[in-house]
Amino acid sequence: MSTLAQLQTSVTRRTGNDDTTACLEYLNEAYADVLLRTRCKVSSTTLSLVAGTADYTIPATTVLEITEVSKIVSGGLDYRAQRVTPEEILRLRANCDSADPVTRYAVDGMTLMLWPTPASADTLYYYYVPRPTALAVAGDTPSDIPAQWHKALFWYACSEMSDDRDDDSGELYRMKYEQMVARIRKNMRRMGGRRLPRARVGPRRIVPHDNSADW
Repeated sequence: MSTLAQLQTSVTRRTGNDDTTACLEYLNEAYADVLLRTRCKVSSTTLSLVAGTADYTIPATTVLEITEVSKIVSGGLDYRAQRVTPEEILRLRANCDSADPVTRYAVDGMTLMLWPTPASADTLYYYYVPRPTALAVAGDTPSDIPAQWHKALFWYACSEMSDDRDDDSGELYRMKYEQMVARIRKNMRRMGGRRLPRARVGPRRIVPHDNSADW
């Protein structure tokens, strides 16, 4: 597990740039960027809905991105909601509304938009990418990211620190960072079983075969 002090030392030695304040800023930028782009950590929480309120502010201090609304609990029953575009939510609101539980949602910036407008104090459950606690003191670790992927923060900070010195190495470090992000995303897809089999249209055709026939 890499500490802030270890990461800063590695970056400044690699780049020859000893601006530890800038290095700290870049490491924290990388921390959030890796989480957002790879979703290597996803948490869940609830939101208490208010009757008559259709829009809710996403808490930016704790949430980087809402990945999915898993269910809405209304009257003791569970309902699923489909994600649509903000434009679709606005179209639905303009055309009609109902007293049914929420069936559609959209995310526009830091606003969660629902349709129909909640008619009661229902509970919404959602998954999200958490905003990490910023690295601040020497012993802090980017613990929201598995230890084997901490090197991504190193490459990101190296690219920015090199750019600050107009060092051509910055582009090489940036490429290494992008490669690391791609590796993490690939690993997360494999771990989560998110790659679905190819769709087949219609029933699979079975061709009869006679071993005695001479082809």
